[in-house]
Amino acid sequence: MRRHLSVLSLWWALSWKPLLSVVVALLLGEGAAFAWNWHRLAGMEEFSLERLLPASGLYVFFPMLAAMLTVAGSEVRGSHIHYTLERLRVRPVVIVLWHWACVALCLLALWAVQVGALLVLSGVCCRLADPAYVSGQTVFLAAYRINLFHQLLPLEAWSTWVRNAVLFLGLSLACACLASRMRQGRGSGAQVVVALLELLFLIAFSSVMPTAYGDMLVICGVLAVMAIWGLYLAMNWQEGGGEDEVETP
Repeated sequence: MRRHLSVLSLWWALSWKPLLSVVVALLLGEGAAFAWNWHRLAGMEEFSLERLLPASGLYVFFPMLAAMLTVAGSEVRGSHIHYTLERLRVRPVVIVLWHWACVALCLLALWAVQVGALLVLSGVCCRLADPAYVSGQTVFLAAYRINLFHQLLPLEAWSTWVRNAVLFLGLSLACACLASRMRQGRGSGAQVVVALLELLFLIAFSSVMPTAYGDMLVICGVLAVMAIWGLYLAMNWQEGGGEDEVETP
């Protein structure tokens, strides 16, 4: 158990800096866009929460974070991660699974930060704006009308909730597998898969008001990729075999 905790702590030590940098960049970008729109639209008839909040574009931070976490978990920066992991004597597949969990949690944390930022900015607008521009349904309507808001917080659109979860899990699994293959000096094919998943992520989030049919297509495509990676991990489960060995004091 201690070896697994050591692996998880290693991944967290490599992940918190990329996560923090992306969160700071996201908050600065979102706050700057909100302040600029407020200054530009103040006193105009077009002034509304839908115009104040950024409508799109900020979803690019998710693929950006995934790419940064992949690089952090590989040997690209000349680190000795592979050597450290070998000394822990944990199966390579288990190492990939822990990395998958860490990347997925980082993406979930970024989602929570972005949704929280949108809700906070909405609250600021409702408090400071002229009462003529806001009502008790302002935030609720914005969650439907603003594409970015609706993509991140789809309310009753259950298919979009499932699509987002599958996208996060699929992208994080692909990044963990790519980082593993890069530590082994391989990964050209995996790079293509990750690039395609990130492109699919951007297309899905940039679509105007997703439909259940479109969500199901994305879900099926990502699940197919995850099944291929799962088969690859299952075929390599016996590789290493370190955790079956008896630990000596």
